[in-house]
Amino acid sequence: MSAKQLIGAGKKNLVLMTLAALSCLLAACTEGADTAADSERFGTVKIIRAEQGDSGTDCWIEAELTVIGDEEFGADIRGGLDEEWQWWNSLDGMQQALSSSLPGYCVLNFDTWEACEAAIGVSIDNPLETYDWLETADHLGIALDTPVAFGERKHIEITYQGSSDGDISYVNVGSGYRYGDLRVMIRVTLDSDDDGGYRFGIDWNDGTVFEIEEYGMKNGNIAQLVTPQGAGNYSSAESYFVQDGLLYRIHIVGSLGQESEVRQALEWILTEFK
Repeated sequence: MSAKQLIGAGKKNLVLMTLAALSCLLAACTEGADTAADSERFGTVKIIRAEQGDSGTDCWIEAELTVIGDEEFGADIRGGLDEEWQWWNSLDGMQQALSSSLPGYCVLNFDTWEACEAAIGVSIDNPLETYDWLETADHLGIALDTPVAFGERKHIEITYQGSSDGDISYVNVGSGYRYGDLRVMIRVTLDSDDDGGYRFGIDWNDGTVFEIEEYGMKNGNIAQLVTPQGAGNYSSAESYFVQDGLLYRIHIVGSLGQESEVRQALEWILTEFK
C-alpha cells in the first residue's frame, strides 16, 4: 500500500471513529434527557410517625403536589359543590347541628375511568385499569355482584370538599379491583388548595405497629411502603408516591395469614406502574 493510500485509510478510520463517538455521545445525552424528564414527573412523600397527643392518628402523610385551579375542574365537580351548599344552606340551625353531613363534602360515583376523567376535567393516569390479572370491583375492592343494602356498587368513587364560594380544597379519586380474594384499591389525590402542601393522617386500631420503608419502582420513582401489623383479623400493605403532581395511594387487603400474597401483589403493581 502506498503512502497516499495509507493516509487515505487513516482519514477514513478517523472519520468512522469520530462518528461512533458522536453516536455514543448523542445516545448518552438522549438517555440523560429521558432520565431528567422522568425525574420531573416524580415528587417526594414523607411519612411521619405521630407523636403522643395526636389523638386518633398513627402517622401523617405529607407531599408537595401540583395545585390545580378551581377553574380546571369539570362542570360536574363545580356543579356538585354548588348543589351541596344549596342543600346545606336550606337547613335551619338545628338541622345543621344534628346533621351527620360535613358541609361542602361531595361524593360522585362512576362505572368507568373515562367517565370519571370527563367529570373531573383532569387526566389521571391509572394503569391498573389495563392490568388483565385484576378484576374490576367497587371502589373498596368488593366484588360488583355482592349484594348491597341501598343502590348499587360502583367501580369509582370521587370525594371532594370545598367552600360555599366554590373554592375546592382537594379531590380524591378511588377505584377498586380484585386479585383472587385480595382487595386492591387505588386512590389519587388532586390538590387544589395553595397552602404549602398536602397533609393527612392515618389511624389504625389501637396498638397497631407498622413498618415504613422505601421501594424503588421500575419507572425510577420511589414509593413509601407502610405495613401495619396487628391491625385486626386481616393483613394489609399500602404505598404512597407522587407522580405527575398527584399523590397515589395503593392499598391491598387480604385475610389474616396472607401477608406474603399481599406484599407480592403490591410489588407487582409498583413494578409495572408506568
